[in-house]
Amino acid sequence: MFSILSEFMNEIFYSLGLFLIYFISKMVENTIKSVFDNLPKLIYTLCIMLIVINTFSFFIAERFRNQLLQDGSIESPDLMCNSYWGCLINNTNIGIRAGGGIADFMNKIYDYR
Repeated sequence: MFSILSEFMNEIFYSLGLFLIYFISKMVENTIKSVFDNLPKLIYTLCIMLIVINTFSFFIAERFRNQLLQDGSIESPDLMCNSYWGCLINNTNIGIRAGGGIADFMNKIYDYR
């Protein structure tokens, strides 16, 4: 019914369909409760994560500025850490999303044999 109303009247009715799923499904309700009951702990964890990424970004911006490449390939001359803020944004982006972390985007110049 909400999808028919959203097609002919306004798209806000799509979101009302999500509320309907919340009130019908006990599993969805319990999932949302578990997230919002632990919200202060999740916010503290996020703050600690940002402090650690900030520390590593400062260290990387000072020591390894010329080794971080934009797309992870040596052929691209674009560097990610032109400034501290650029380094912080890119390290936060890569550190959270990439499986190998920042090391996947570093220029491989050392040979440890």
